[in-house]
Amino acid sequence: MPVDLASARLPSSPISAAKAEANRRNAKLSTGPRTEAGKAKVALNHLIHGLAANRPVLPDENPEEYEALVERLRDELRPEGELEALLVERIAAQAWRLQRALRVEVGALELHRRDGDEDIGVARAILRDHHQGDIWGKVTRYERSTERSMIRLLHELERRQAARRGEHVPVPAVADLDVQVAVADPEASASR
Repeated sequence: MPVDLASARLPSSPISAAKAEANRRNAKLSTGPRTEAGKAKVALNHLIHGLAANRPVLPDENPEEYEALVERLRDELRPEGELEALLVERIAAQAWRLQRALRVEVGALELHRRDGDEDIGVARAILRDHHQGDIWGKVTRYERSTERSMIRLLHELERRQAARRGEHVPVPAVADLDVQVAVADPEASASR
């Protein structure tokens, strides 16, 4: 028998009437910013590092450089029609974000390479960063995700262009693997 996923609910424990009333009172207190200045400030929350920004170009970046990148990609990829043009723009946005991620990565490493006047080197900087927020690790994961997205968009554009030229277009065969290795603690294993 098929399951109706739209109406399926996870089991939950009922909350008391007092808890429900407290939730309603707290919700009334948390209405977000009310002034224009407050609204403007929270509107920029996603720009702290810029990696997940909705718009490709951040306020401190050069929009002309971004447009030049889009134009170079249009010239190279030669889109025809609205959908291909949209794919090229998305590829450009991902390429721009990837360049930004590389700048953030360099900045994070430079931040952690200094110990007074001494340069402690990249390896020790990565270890220091790992214990102080793991900016480098987060940026590296973001880079991989952005790069995979850009490659998928490029493959889709290539498939559509091949189909437009009348070439045989096989079904996409993509294996997107993300392998993580956990190192076992030998002392914990021995105590079992």
